[in-house]
Amino acid sequence: MEEAGFGPAIASAVDAMSRRDGEDYFALVRRVASNSLALPVKRADLEDNIWQLQQIGASAARYEEGLRILDKEFPRR
Repeated sequence: MEEAGFGPAIASAVDAMSRRDGEDYFALVRRVASNSLALPVKRADLEDNIWQLQQIGASAARYEEGLRILDKEFPRR
């Protein structure tokens, strides 16, 4: 990403949002949250996933738990 001209901050944020092989989903959420650029993107992603699943009547429990983790461990400032 840096070689493409995006710079180290963007490359780091994209890396933070990239799931690792075998990584637990909630570990991913916490890792993403540790990056200040990636955190608001992940929060918006979770909120959008919840909204979309609610529209079709599907369970959004996984994403709701991810959002609870962010709200509790990484509150908005």
